[in-house]
Amino acid sequence: MIASLSILLFVGWLSLIPKSLWTWFSKFILILFPSVCILLMVYYLMPSYTPPPIITHAQIPLADQQPNRYLMNTIRLLGGHVQSGTYQPGEHIPITLYWQPLKQIETNYSIYVSLLDHSMQSVGQHNSYPAQGLRPTRFWHANEVIADQHFVQIDGGTTAPMIAKIEVGMYKFENRCGQQPPILDEFGQKTNGIIGMVKIIPKAWSDENYIPLHVQFDDNIQLAGFNTDCTVPFTSCQLVLYWQPTGHPTENYTVFVQLWHETKQVAGFDRLPLNGNYPTTWWEASETIKDSYTVNFTPHVGMGVMDESYHLFIGLYRFETGTRLRIRHAGSATVVDEGIVIIIPRETNSTP
Repeated sequence: MIASLSILLFVGWLSLIPKSLWTWFSKFILILFPSVCILLMVYYLMPSYTPPPIITHAQIPLADQQPNRYLMNTIRLLGGHVQSGTYQPGEHIPITLYWQPLKQIETNYSIYVSLLDHSMQSVGQHNSYPAQGLRPTRFWHANEVIADQHFVQIDGGTTAPMIAKIEVGMYKFENRCGQQPPILDEFGQKTNGIIGMVKIIPKAWSDENYIPLHVQFDDNIQLAGFNTDCTVPFTSCQLVLYWQPTGHPTENYTVFVQLWHETKQVAGFDRLPLNGNYPTTWWEASETIKDSYTVNFTPHVGMGVMDESYHLFIGLYRFETGTRLRIRHAGSATVVDEGIVIIIPRETNSTP
C-alpha cells in the first residue's frame, strides 16, 4: 500500500517539473528519503529503545531518598520522585522509582504503581516491566541503581479534590492475580510501598448556591456556607458544608457536626473533611471545597416537626488534643463554645 502510494506520489511530482530536471530530481529523492529514515531512527527510534542509564546511589537527589525497603530480600527500594504540582482526573503523573538489586535475579518481575484514596481504593494504576521492558530484572546486576520512570494515569471518574497515596511494588506477571511479594523494612517487618502523595483537584471548584455563613476560623479556614435537606425528623438527611480557605492551614483538623433538639443531641459525628480524602493541610486559598455528610437521627420522644427548636452545632478541632479551633468572626452564625449554632431553615436556597 505505502509502496504504491510512494510511486504515485513520485510520478505526480515529476509532472510538476521540467523533463530536463528529472534526472537531478530522481537523485535528490534517492538521497532525501534514506536520509530522513536515518534521522528518524537516530532521533526518535533509538532513544525510545535505549535503556535508561545505570546510576549510583549518590546520584539520587537527597529529597527522593527514603528509608530502605526490601522485596524478597533481593531488591532494595531506595526511594522515589513524584513530579510536583497538582493534577486533574484523566491526567498522567510522572513518577521515578530507584531500585537496587542485592544479588543476581533469576526472575522477570513486573512493577505496579498505584494511586490510592484514603480508604486504600485504587484511583489509578500503571503496570509494566522496569523501564517499559528495556531493563528486565533478570538482567540487573548486584548493587547497581536503576532509575525507573512510570506515567500513571488518574482515573477519569475520580472524585476530586483528593490527596492520593502512591504505592509501588513488584509481582510475577504469570501470578498477577495471586499473592504479591511482601515489602519489608530494615528490621524485616512487613511495611507498605507508599513513596509519596499527590494532590488531585477538580477541573472546576464548586460554584453551587448555598446559604451563606462566612464564619472565619483561625488558621486560614472559612466556612462559607451550607445546604441541607434536613426538614423531617426520624429520617436520615444530607448536610453539605462549603469551605473556602483564606490561606494555607498548618494543621489537620477534624470536623464535628451535631444536631440538637432543644437540649438533647439527636444526631452527630466527627469526621475528617471529605471522608479523609482531603486533609486541611493541603487546602489553599481560592478553593471552594464541597464537603458532604449524611446525618442519621436518633429518635426520641417529643421530636415533633423540624422547626426552630432544632439547630446544628458545627466546628473544627485538633484530633490529638481535642482542642477546638478558635472562631475569629462568626459571620451570620451564633458562636457557642468555639462552635457555631445554625437554626435549620424551613426552606433552603438549594438542595445538596
